[in-house]
Amino acid sequence: MPKFSFAMQPVLNYRAQVEKCRKGEYAQAIMKLEEEKEKLFEIESIKKNYMMQMTKNSADGATVSALRQVSVFIKHMAYKKEEQEQNVQHAFSISETKRDELVEAMKKRKIMEKLKECKYNEYLFCEKKGEQMINDQTVSFKHTLKSGG
Repeated sequence: MPKFSFAMQPVLNYRAQVEKCRKGEYAQAIMKLEEEKEKLFEIESIKKNYMMQMTKNSADGATVSALRQVSVFIKHMAYKKEEQEQNVQHAFSISETKRDELVEAMKKRKIMEKLKECKYNEYLFCEKKGEQMINDQTVSFKHTLKSGG
């Protein structure tokens, strides 16, 4: 009985390798997205703290100059927040693109695996058919010998 050999095995191996590569790229994109979200959270936290400080200082009777400095810094942080939100959105779109590429690579690999499975089932069917033919010939030969042919 000859061993099963899938002619498209190199293609299947390539597809599996591409999928592995896409998984790595997607993981990196997700990590980058999480980093950008963390930066945004830090900026929001700083801005919030300075706004509370400004409110407290104005209630305590701080100088106009000090309040103006805090106000300028808060405006700067608002600008940085908008900028960081754009970075988060960009990282999100990249991660979605990488996810789509991963899904496509997985589909291509699964198609090849399904083809391999079909070819293997064909192989098993042919082998079983061949064995059955040999068994039928053996029975027929024995029957011929018994009947005196």
